[in-house]
Amino acid sequence: MNFKVDRGLLPVKIHFFFFFAALGPLLPQMNVFGRQLGVSPGVMGLVTAVLPLLWAAAKPIFGYVVDFWPLQCPDHTVAFGSYLCLKNPRFLNLYSNPYIH
Repeated sequence: MNFKVDRGLLPVKIHFFFFFAALGPLLPQMNVFGRQLGVSPGVMGLVTAVLPLLWAAAKPIFGYVVDFWPLQCPDHTVAFGSYLCLKNPRFLNLYSNPYIH
């Protein structure tokens, strides 16, 4: 087989590969973590049910937005970089939550 890799999209593909590789072991254990933190089983069930649906809905919506308002930049590096700059501080902000420690 002859595979062709778009080198312009390679950073995005690598990011999502490692992102979902990190989520793979976390999602089955999320109920255990919530139980240890004192979250009720009903809330954990709701989070477990809604989170995959939100991920499934966010991907086509984000794709529609990118296709509807194309950037002048051909490889969307600016859009991907700004997405990471907005997302990462919110994840780092979780460390200041006293309930997690």
